[in-house]
Amino acid sequence: MEAKLFKNGQSLAVRLPAQWLKEGEFSDSVEMEMKKDGSILIKPCKHSPREGWAEAAAKIAQVEGDSEWSEAGLEDGIEDFQW
Repeated sequence: MEAKLFKNGQSLAVRLPAQWLKEGEFSDSVEMEMKKDGSILIKPCKHSPREGWAEAAAKIAQVEGDSEWSEAGLEDGIEDFQW
């Protein structure tokens, strides 16, 4: 299928047929990859863009500790904090 590119701000865009979106189980995010031959591969994301961030942050907090930040309130002497 041939499709025309059109300007969208300072980028170029292409419209995908609605039927393809239904069949491909696309959401509002896609993964894109430019191949060495210049072709572009567009495929559905298998996960949400921020999936796993909360678990990763919790794991980092366990290893490195974050009590200084998690216990500090905005009016909790922040003006005395050494940056």
